[in-house]
Amino acid sequence: MEKNDEIFGTFSLPVPSVPHDEEGFCQSFTVDQPSEYMSFFNTYGFVVIRNILSSDQCTNSINEIWQFIESRNWRPFQSQTVSRHNPETWRDTIFPVSSDLLGILGGEEGETSIYEGPMAWKTRQNENLYKVFSTIYQQKNLWVSVDRIGLMRPTVNVPLGNLPVQNCRISVENTPPGLPRQDFPEWKTRSLWLHWDLNPWIWTHSHLGLDYEFNGFITENNGSRNSGGTIKLQGIVNLIDSRVGDGGFCCVPGFHKELSKWTEMTKESRCAEKNNKNYTFVNVPKVDKMSESVFKVSARAGSLIVWSSELPHCNYPNDSSRFRMNYYIKMFPAQEGAKGTDIRKEMINFYLDGKEVSALGRKLFGLETWKE
Repeated sequence: MEKNDEIFGTFSLPVPSVPHDEEGFCQSFTVDQPSEYMSFFNTYGFVVIRNILSSDQCTNSINEIWQFIESRNWRPFQSQTVSRHNPETWRDTIFPVSSDLLGILGGEEGETSIYEGPMAWKTRQNENLYKVFSTIYQQKNLWVSVDRIGLMRPTVNVPLGNLPVQNCRISVENTPPGLPRQDFPEWKTRSLWLHWDLNPWIWTHSHLGLDYEFNGFITENNGSRNSGGTIKLQGIVNLIDSRVGDGGFCCVPGFHKELSKWTEMTKESRCAEKNNKNYTFVNVPKVDKMSESVFKVSARAGSLIVWSSELPHCNYPNDSSRFRMNYYIKMFPAQEGAKGTDIRKEMINFYLDGKEVSALGRKLFGLETWKE
């Protein structure tokens, strides 16, 4: 059979009807509603759990991230640093914008490095977060990722002038009247770059895939083997209310139920052949009609959005006057004794130097065994 990609233009899903609450946010649940949020997750392939972080924890995290951004020059030969009070410093020539415009920031080298702030480490060992992941996995012995932060600048009606900052949150609503305002469409991130953090064709064949081998925090466990019934989860924790217009996470709800059918239909495509050695990241073909079923997930500050890696997903651009800020975070089955985990342990000990680590955190970071 001649390989072609025409099949992608024939596969479509109905526009999802995902419930919202009375304030317009995606329906969410609390940590102590496991049966309710598991039912939602099984239906849509993602779920929002609110109140993972308190308001104070969100505020402290936001302030810490701003201090990190303001603490250095991000552009060669640029003497001016970023200030949260001065939108003139949010321009591309000063602000730490990633070259591929994904809305992901990180360490000194940009979006490719992990974020090391103390509040991020506290969040990685958060008990509420662990309860949700262990409930969905139906497994207690988990490790947590060491990941990045997401940040999107406002792009509409941005006030120009010295801004007051209330609880580290910046928006048009708390700026003085009379300031000139301007739209910055060039600050928008990339639109509709649907992808999987796995290879869908390999993942749906349980005898294939890669055994765990630590080779860096960001793609850790992406190429993991599906041993039949295996699930793989990813997540973000919102630090600021994220409404539909603010940019954020989007996905194709329910596609985890369609993945096997889709891979069977498309296994002879040029796209499948092109990605046959790519285990950790695959883009959805631009011509695939699943893009018509994308759902933008709005969620309050302190909420966890957790999704199955079988869902095509991405960030979508900010089209509002508010910032978007979040932690990327995921948990996965502990890999004690696997290749390279001694190096992983050494690296985590290095980054944790001087930071607070709980008894749960020591197990989630792989510093202590889960075994009795």
